[in-house]
Amino acid sequence: MLTHLAIRNLAVVDTAELDMERGFTALTGETGAGKSILVEALALATGERADAAQVRTGAREADITACFEVPEGTLLPEWAAEYELAEECIMRRVVRADGRSRATLNGIPAPTRKLREIKACLLDICGQKAHQALLQTGAQLEILDQYGGLGAAVKAFSKTFTALRQAESDLDALERQAGERDARMELLESWIGELDALNPGPGELEQLNQQRLRLANQARLLAAVGSALQSLSEGEPSAGGALAAARQQLRDVAEFEPRLAEAARMLAESEVLVEEAVAAIRHAGMDLDEGGGGLDEVEQRRQALLAVARKHGKTHEELPTLTDDLKAEKAGLETLDGQLADARARRAALHEETEALAADLSGKRKRAAAAFAEAVSKRMQVLAMEGGRLHVELVETPATGRRGRDRAEFFVALNPGQAPRPLARCASGGELARIGLAVQLAAVGARQPPTMVFDEVDSGIGGGVAEVVGAGLAELGRRGQVLCVTHLPQVASQADSQIRVSKVVRDGSTQTLSAQLAHSERIREVARMLGGMEITPRTLAHAEEMLARGRGKQTATDRLQDGA
Repeated sequence: MLTHLAIRNLAVVDTAELDMERGFTALTGETGAGKSILVEALALATGERADAAQVRTGAREADITACFEVPEGTLLPEWAAEYELAEECIMRRVVRADGRSRATLNGIPAPTRKLREIKACLLDICGQKAHQALLQTGAQLEILDQYGGLGAAVKAFSKTFTALRQAESDLDALERQAGERDARMELLESWIGELDALNPGPGELEQLNQQRLRLANQARLLAAVGSALQSLSEGEPSAGGALAAARQQLRDVAEFEPRLAEAARMLAESEVLVEEAVAAIRHAGMDLDEGGGGLDEVEQRRQALLAVARKHGKTHEELPTLTDDLKAEKAGLETLDGQLADARARRAALHEETEALAADLSGKRKRAAAAFAEAVSKRMQVLAMEGGRLHVELVETPATGRRGRDRAEFFVALNPGQAPRPLARCASGGELARIGLAVQLAAVGARQPPTMVFDEVDSGIGGGVAEVVGAGLAELGRRGQVLCVTHLPQVASQADSQIRVSKVVRDGSTQTLSAQLAHSERIREVARMLGGMEITPRTLAHAEEMLARGRGKQTATDRLQDGA
């Protein structure tokens, strides 16, 4: 349930913080005071579209935080654990004056679509705008499925339907392969023969690059070898001879100076290093003389490897294993008939299962549609729609989709003797809101989210009907948390708690304030709703009486439950 709502710089709200309670809470105040801004704030915090115009004039950004307690057993999305949403959910939305926004879940940045997914688990906002969803046939089918408790059946069908689509896609791919098999087999054999003849080795291209570089610079290399050998050992004087002579001279006098003995030892080591260097240079020179293949031959081999790699879209490192890959594909084509038989059998089995599940789902929907229409029609009678009735038309569509083969559309007759017409073509805003309330009341016990918000669903009604609407909201409040923006004392008096929203002008700026009302303050607020600006003792007494009996109006609740 919603436990706390904090608002800063939204529309005419400077700052507002509200602690929310369980049960039914009424939001009241003068027309234009900003009651619906609290609903707007809640919608923004839970991921609805943001607009720069929502930011308070002169402010850099609007900031809304909504804290929810997550009831045990709530079905959350699979990704919820990433945001530690097991017990508490804190949704925050910041909207900048340039229209950009950012959102967090439990302090972790999150895309707004994830806020909306969590909202679907925790909150329903039902108002004249929100009830526009009732006009969409896709939403109507979802409402019917929720009422009938068909979520598991829809999920099972969707899983099988998805598997069928994948099986069909796999079969199409195999059939395309079968149609191209002979040509592909011939091509594969040609490629395999080419690679077998080429026989690329691991790291061969790097070796060829080095060999190519060496052969291209052979003359310089041979000259450097000859010059180095001349300097080190073959010339006169040579570096090796000079080192030997110096070592001997130092040894002859080393007995007179120990430090010269150490120097002679180091010169001896240098002689060994020079000899080793000379041997290495001679070996390199011999290899250069032998050549190891001509430059043209090396370049041809190198270009052949690069051409094959380009043709197959591979790197030269992948060439040694390419033959095995092509042979594996060829072996797969040789067993394609068996794969096709298996794929066709799987497709047929999934098609049969999908048809059976779709038929079962359609049957369940037909039974749910009749019960749903009857339940909603009964509740319409006590919501100023006497003689009105709802009819659910289920039509089997030519194509099966993820939710089955059914399309649901709500038809409604608002007056006795009228033929039902599509809901989208005959309901006004107020009527649509009351039909939405009738739907919610009918769904009590089937699926009710932890928190429900009603924004002026009592528009256009009064008297006894308003009292019945209040009783219906109170009934929903006993099963969860209900927040309702209302102008009617008959509704507000049946709430468990009440928040008054008022508008003030400070320093030339208009602000909206909100406050939780104590019992005595509720009496004056209900009296204001009854009698306007002038509150008389009689009005106060009437308000106190309404609050006293408030939710004790069991007869109205019983009428809603029974549909009388």
